[in-house]
Amino acid sequence: MVIPLKELIERDKLDTIYKAVLNFSCQDDDVESFLKNKAIDFEKRDRSRTYLLVDDDNNNLLGYFTLSLKALP
Repeated sequence: MVIPLKELIERDKLDTIYKAVLNFSCQDDDVESFLKNKAIDFEKRDRSRTYLLVDDDNNNLLGYFTLSLKALP
């Protein structure tokens, strides 16, 4: 299932986000670092939209993707 990070922030589920993120690991340190250190701030400042991919069976965070919000001229 795909869960928008913004939805979790709006529902004040930050403790759920932090718990899922702490257990997330990735072979790319930059990808992992963005999720753990910048994704929430970027979401709150409307710089990007992040979506979490969660396993339906046991609610493990499988991955995520982020879309940058930047206007093109």
